[in-house]
Amino acid sequence: MYVTDQPRFANCACIVETNLQPVALLHLLKKIEDVVGRVPTIRNGPRAVDLDILTYDDEKIDTRPEDKQHDLQNLTGELVVPHPRLAEREFVLRPLNE
Repeated sequence: MYVTDQPRFANCACIVETNLQPVALLHLLKKIEDVVGRVPTIRNGPRAVDLDILTYDDEKIDTRPEDKQHDLQNLTGELVVPHPRLAEREFVLRPLNE
């Protein structure tokens, strides 16, 4: 999606159970990305791994300052749940529907 001139890759979605709070879970996922070898590149470009929190129970979370919540800018290092681009991702919507 978005950047089509890149090697083939797999998109996946899974359900996990955790006792971590949402922000702590985000920090763990970003640490895993670092360990796996993710390095900054162009937005939505090739990367070793991309781990996102799509939903967290039925919670609505936005850690951005209130005046920055009007669009999808300034998401780096922040947590927005449900994932703001969830509706664009069929590979996520199908399993969620089940």
